[in-house]
Amino acid sequence: MATPSDVPLAAGDQTTVVAVLASFEEAGFGPTLFATDDGRVRCTACRADSDPTDLKVEAIRRLEVASDPDDMQAVVAATCPSCDKQGTMVLHYGPGSSAGDADVLMRIGDADEGGGTPVSPTEG
Repeated sequence: MATPSDVPLAAGDQTTVVAVLASFEEAGFGPTLFATDDGRVRCTACRADSDPTDLKVEAIRRLEVASDPDDMQAVVAATCPSCDKQGTMVLHYGPGSSAGDADVLMRIGDADEGGGTPVSPTEG
């Protein structure tokens, strides 16, 4: 079985969101998390809303499409602090991001300063 650390984390290649989500799913991370409009993370498994800093983030994989610089995304593999379900979420960043996505990504980055996440939202 793959682990989140087996998923290539470098930005700038032509890997698709679908391929990254499939890799994370193979590692046991299902599509169960999403950013709310108010900058919290909702788990669809237990329906709890959590502060982004409470997530156990396993990996963040940045994706950028060379043909469309506004289409910048980060796929996050994390564990819900309420139910311990491993999930993924896709967040947009840069000019095309929503306020909720930007807030979640920034707050995950703030929580990461203590270590643990292989790639921060702003590193490649």
